[in-house]
Amino acid sequence: MNLTAKRFFLVIVGLCFVAGMSASAALTAEAATDTAKSGLFVDPAWLKANLSKVVIVDARPEKAFLGGHIPNAVSAPWQTFANMQGKPGDPGWGVLLPKDQLAAKIGALGIDGRTPVVVYAEPPGWGEDGRFAWMVRMAGIPDVKILDGGYAAWKKAGGDTRTDKPPASNHNFAISSLEGGLTATTGWIQAHMALMMRMAGFAKARNYDASFYEWAGMKQLPLE
Repeated sequence: MNLTAKRFFLVIVGLCFVAGMSASAALTAEAATDTAKSGLFVDPAWLKANLSKVVIVDARPEKAFLGGHIPNAVSAPWQTFANMQGKPGDPGWGVLLPKDQLAAKIGALGIDGRTPVVVYAEPPGWGEDGRFAWMVRMAGIPDVKILDGGYAAWKKAGGDTRTDKPPASNHNFAISSLEGGLTATTGWIQAHMALMMRMAGFAKARNYDASFYEWAGMKQLPLE
């Protein structure tokens, strides 16, 4: 689901909330959320069965990657793909690199735009895996999934781990244009803050776990 569709979903749920969401409407919204989540996440069992068919990306800091990672994973901290000049809060800090630079760095991970990509991090982090998935979708790669539960879930499921740093197969990947519909500006967030807070309240009422907030692109806020 791209951000445009996600925004539409958030608006529909928010309007239902404002109008007084009925039980059937709540169940419909929950089903829609579960469907969207199933299209974005894979579990450790699925990854074990498809390990040789995907590009595996570790979005954690490189120190964590070197301490242990999923076999054949490539290290890709988010800072690699962002403008890090200046300091947080400065204009342009943390935004994606220009598309040609970004394409070269994505291709250097062994991503060719055709092979499915699975990314993982270490919950309850701040969403490095989600940022990477957003980035490659911005770059025109729709087949990217997030490992539900991240590295901890992989180890808990008995998955093999490595401490080496395997060389990536460099691909000549190109980006024709970045998908602008997947970006929310500060102005858009400010204009929709009330709706996002209502969505946070709705998710809390439905007892959704942290993965829902990651999917919705929100922080889990204390609402008491």
